[in-house]
Amino acid sequence: MKFLQTALNGYKTNQYKRRKILKKTAVNYYLLAKSNVTGLWATMYNDAPYGRKLYDAITQQVSNSSSRCAYCQDKVFHGANLNIDHILPASIYPQFTFTKANLVVACVTCNALKSDRDYYTLQNPGRYYPNSSNNWQCFHPVHHVYAEHIDRFVIQTNHIHLRAYIGKTSAGVAICTNLLVNVSEFEAKAVANPNVAQAINNLNTYMAKHCPNKTQALKNLISAMTTNI
Repeated sequence: MKFLQTALNGYKTNQYKRRKILKKTAVNYYLLAKSNVTGLWATMYNDAPYGRKLYDAITQQVSNSSSRCAYCQDKVFHGANLNIDHILPASIYPQFTFTKANLVVACVTCNALKSDRDYYTLQNPGRYYPNSSNNWQCFHPVHHVYAEHIDRFVIQTNHIHLRAYIGKTSAGVAICTNLLVNVSEFEAKAVANPNVAQAINNLNTYMAKHCPNKTQALKNLISAMTTNI
């Protein structure tokens, strides 16, 4: 609901009817999420004009919060390699689909590799999002400070670009083991297969820009391609 004001700013104050409908639309989506209805992120994207306006407002706010991927720390650029990621997958935790603390910027590679995988496996999370940093056994991009949990190393020459990640805490080790080791492997394989890697990145970029709400089958395909390059 904190995203609503950004969406409302798109209408003039005298556009009372449209603002009223937008508020009602936002409340409806919020209540559906809290009722554990799945698929709302895609539904909102396709629900023009009011649902789409809310979707664009959420995307804008999250995008403005950081210029780096929450997981690998690569630079991201709106309309190019930027995705909005649900830290707790919306397919598993639909009640947090629109929770601000559950939304971060991710690059297309991390988003594809992470997909709908759940690194957190919360027990009986209920309707309320855990707010303490102590509640998370795996690194959480919003509630944890990156440098306190992960060391990032980059080796770059004219012919090589490699990244390595080392967990400094148990939460950092968890995200490195579950995700970042795969990011490093993708980079290493991309050096040996640059054309294939570029094709996959181009596909990921195109899908992020034109099809932000992928079907589960398409998510699985892109994840498999990225993993098995």
